[in-house]
Amino acid sequence: PVHYPPPHNGFGTDLDSLQNCKGLTLKPPRVDNEKLWREMDKTMIFSVILVTSDPIDSNRQFVITFHRATDEVEIGEKNIRNSGVIGGKFLAKGRHLKELPNGKKIAFTPEDFAEGKTVDICGRIFLLQQMDEKSRKVVLGIEDDIEEDRVRELVLLFRTLVATKYLRVQEAFRAIAPSGTLTVTDMVDFFRRSSSRIRDQEAMHIIQHVAPTGNGTVTYDQFLRFVDGSEGTSSMDAASNNPKSIRNVNMQLKEEFKTATVEATEDNQRRILKKQLIDKLVARRGTVQEVFRLMAGHSFNSRLSRTEFEKGLVDILHFNVSPRDTELILSIVFDGVENANGEITYKQFHEFVESA
Repeated sequence: PVHYPPPHNGFGTDLDSLQNCKGLTLKPPRVDNEKLWREMDKTMIFSVILVTSDPIDSNRQFVITFHRATDEVEIGEKNIRNSGVIGGKFLAKGRHLKELPNGKKIAFTPEDFAEGKTVDICGRIFLLQQMDEKSRKVVLGIEDDIEEDRVRELVLLFRTLVATKYLRVQEAFRAIAPSGTLTVTDMVDFFRRSSSRIRDQEAMHIIQHVAPTGNGTVTYDQFLRFVDGSEGTSSMDAASNNPKSIRNVNMQLKEEFKTATVEATEDNQRRILKKQLIDKLVARRGTVQEVFRLMAGHSFNSRLSRTEFEKGLVDILHFNVSPRDTELILSIVFDGVENANGEITYKQFHEFVESA
């Protein structure tokens, strides 16, 4: 028989109750860290009214805030003089659920909120009237312009994080830039590991400040001069803690620098993906030839196509990456060696593995 979890009893969240039904050992609900990082601080704010025939409630004004990172909703009521209703918090922030036609309850999604739509929250129907400008930029994917003060703060923060996390400059550079040169991806990852969020564009500004004459990356010598602020010593504690001490911030990114930065970041990502792929192939049981046959579906002509390889990455190697990284892996393996049908032989596949 098929067993269905019991309905939420009202204590805690629905995810907590569901986890209690899955095993005797209680564990917290799994968090989607990638979504949490991608949607951090992104909210959708709407001015709304109640859909009701009550003349008093129809004049009440509310503000709904949807938090994209956690799928949480909160509602506040505007304070209108002489209305007879006290404004303030109307619905506390939480993971409130919507009911589907089949009776199933799931969390709200960003698609549920748009101007002109009605949304049923906890038994009350709201009409979404107007979205604020910041929320509109979030929906359209438009990022705010980067200000000079923001770049100064990030440059100072980068120097401070390096000084507090590492005792030696050499140790810091090896940890932040394992490939030997510091790229935009390395910079973003370092800030992410330090629980700080920056955009790729902001990372470009930092790299341009650290290495203004570079090619979109930072070498060890340039990193050393930036960290200690002088030419002849490797000490890390010479910098001021005031963002105004960061001078000569160039807010105009050079076009050649943008191109070089993107190319350097992609090259670095290709190296990382190639190493990860070969590690997966080597770590898997069996020979390289057996892996090739499995991915090729035991093809009689002993050739591996792009489609078969892409499917084998997930089904056989369990190598789950983003669509963009998947395209990079396919280009690493197939570009320049595939035939007119987009296929490679076992010999070419073996040479790729041995190249590392």
